[in-house]
Parts: sequence; C-alpha cells; structure tokens
Amino acid sequence: MKKVLKKLKSFHSLSPKERKLFFQVIFLSIYREILFFIGSEKAFSEKIMREHPRKNISEENEEYAAEISKAIQLAAKYIPWRNKCRHRSWQAVYLLNKKRIPYSYQVGVNRSKISEGHSWVKVNARFITGYCNTSDYTIVVNSHPSNEL
Repeated sequence: MKKVLKKLKSFHSLSPKERKLFFQVIFLSIYREILFFIGSEKAFSEKIMREHPRKNISEENEEYAAEISKAIQLAAKYIPWRNKCRHRSWQAVYLLNKKRIPYSYQVGVNRSKISEGHSWVKVNARFITGYCNTSDYTIVVNSHPSNEL
C-alpha cells in the first residue's frame, strides 16, 4: 500500500504537460504492442523514422525532448508488460517525429556479450532513451534521419 501511495504522490507532482506526455507514452506502449501483435512493420523504429531538416534545436524543443525522456522512464515503472529499450526507442522516435525534433537512433550489439543488443535515441548528443556506454557496443544500425552527427 505504501508503494502505491508513493507512486500516486509522484504522479501528482507532475505538471499538466508532463501528465499529458505520460499518458501519451502509455497509449503508445499499448499501440506498439498491438502493431507488433498484428505483424505491422510500423512496430519498428526503423520503419517510422522521418527526415527532419538539420537545424539548431530550440531551447523549447530540447526541453520537450527531456520531458519525453522523463515520461518514458516514468511510464516504464507503471506499465505491467516489458517496456525494453527497443520499445522505449520506438516511443521516443514517434514523439520526436510528431514535434519534428531532429534525433539519432542507434542499435548496437554488446562487444562482450554478443547475444545482447541495445537501442538508444539521442537529441543533440543527449540520451533520450537507452542510456549506456556506447563504446561497449558495436553499432549495427546507425540512423541519423535528421543528419545529426
């Protein structure tokens, strides 16, 4: 019971904008699971990425990207199914596309554990999802739809 009260308290401390983003992430998690279940290609980040003109990202968009990151992390605590790195990356790509914020999406294989893969999304070299030491991974997908380097 104490755990539930703590979660409710942390949820109520969110701003209305953060709550909206939280519920969008919950909805996207459900939506992606349905897409995956029916075998849609749209269930994969590589299939929903869009080109965005490379530009300096406004402070507002950087802040929004940080809020996306926070909402995805928070939602992962409440979602009863597995919301692994690939799912979180898909959610980030979807929301960043919606706001036309340039990003990079990468997938790597762990150098020491070949059977372990990982994906992450960055905006301006800042992790949105998939925080990791990228030098531990051999990059197998390196997509910069926004030409971000």
